[in-house]
Amino acid sequence: MKSQNSKSQINQATLLEKFLSVESLSIAQIMDLLKCNRKSAYNYIERLEEKGYSFESKSIRYTRYYSIIKDT
Repeated sequence: MKSQNSKSQINQATLLEKFLSVESLSIAQIMDLLKCNRKSAYNYIERLEEKGYSFESKSIRYTRYYSIIKDT
């Protein structure tokens, strides 16, 4: 169980780093980045929200993109 938790923490850090370096990511891009399924991609966004990060989402041609709201 410990290794699963570590993988989750690594994936959260990877996702956060990516969100901070790009304007937005789709769920498909998150799935590709983390090599995970759709549900897990949404769960990683939820976990980052639980840690205090805020996201906004927008739809472009039937694809939803998520962006982290950065403090200025």
